[in-house]
Amino acid sequence: MEEPNGHSAPTIPSQPQNQTVYVHNLNEKTKVDELKKSLYLLFSQFGNIVEIHSVKTYKLRGQAWIVFDNMESSIKAVNQMNGYNFYNKPLKVGFANVKSDVVSKGDGTFMHRPKRKSESTSKKQKKKQATSVSKKSDKKKSESSSGSSHSSTSNEPPAPPNKILFIENLPNQANDMMLSMLFQQHQGFSEARMVPGKSGICFVEFVDAFSAGQAMEALQGFQIAPGHKIKIT
Repeated sequence: MEEPNGHSAPTIPSQPQNQTVYVHNLNEKTKVDELKKSLYLLFSQFGNIVEIHSVKTYKLRGQAWIVFDNMESSIKAVNQMNGYNFYNKPLKVGFANVKSDVVSKGDGTFMHRPKRKSESTSKKQKKKQATSVSKKSDKKKSESSSGSSHSSTSNEPPAPPNKILFIENLPNQANDMMLSMLFQQHQGFSEARMVPGKSGICFVEFVDAFSAGQAMEALQGFQIAPGHKIKIT
């Protein structure tokens, strides 16, 4: 799958290492602006981010491309963030198929790609009808096998430990200082970062995954304000 800005989704097996990290299995209900800000806060720990690309089109929803200014940063991001629980979904992280336009322009390898011809109206209508029939069929199958699907979901392995915690259900008045005071009582605390322009969520970083795990266990469900028990992943 190729994306207009020069990014391309990787396929199995994994792609050769490069500066562009491909992230998918993102929560599709999250607004693009909020998603980009959250991804920046989460991935900037690995190095300088040149660009984050994410759009809401049907084919590209739930995906993002994060471009670092060097390959060392992208390798760390892929190695450490795959499986990280982000907005209640485990991230799937790998390398993109091709270089980002930003990178290729910088190293002189950029080449213009011809735009694909748009589909005819009749072809779009047929695809829409086929999608509608498929969704109805999938819905019936889902309803008939809901018990087995719940069972398989519960058997999924837990996300690997990570030194950054994702905090949800915070009150509107929550800020970096409030969260720092709460989490700094636990060994290994590094910093708390609110998501700009978005209330209710925060990232808290520790020096290692072990320290983060201990803090999560101690503060999971902590009532930080009336009606606000924090959720930590």
